[in-house]
Amino acid sequence: MKLACKFDGKGSRRYMRNDALPYKIYSFKGRTLDLKRPVKVYRNLNRKGVWFSVCQDGRVVGHAQGLMLGDAKFHVNEAGRQRVIATGRKNVHAWVWGTLTGSGMGTCLDRRPDGVKIEYSPRKSPDFRWKSGAAGMEHRVKGAMIVMLRAEGVFGYYTH
Repeated sequence: MKLACKFDGKGSRRYMRNDALPYKIYSFKGRTLDLKRPVKVYRNLNRKGVWFSVCQDGRVVGHAQGLMLGDAKFHVNEAGRQRVIATGRKNVHAWVWGTLTGSGMGTCLDRRPDGVKIEYSPRKSPDFRWKSGAAGMEHRVKGAMIVMLRAEGVFGYYTH
């Protein structure tokens, strides 16, 4: 199933909407998104505010301020990370693979407090990490059953 582009009533700005998804994905250059196929999502640092770029087939198909992914895997391109460290210039070298979903395990995850906040910093660590409680120990994250990407950060549920 593909998302259709529609007008949102704010001039000519278009967005892709599906009633199963609780968020809007703004179309990039009129491209459509296939919901049955996985997407690659990364934080877009060139737009004001917190925006995530959504890619399929190696092309950006849209932007969103919040997303929920199922069966997510975290990926860091080590060559890109080394380039950031050497030059000090940002580039896209870390992202999350997953399938767009509307809710996780039949619950409304944006109100659940038990997700772990997942962070990535190319200068601190070569992979995505989350900190545990009072001890502050960091744990490597390879994937999660559900991942919420929103302005407050990236949250993983049932991580591995």
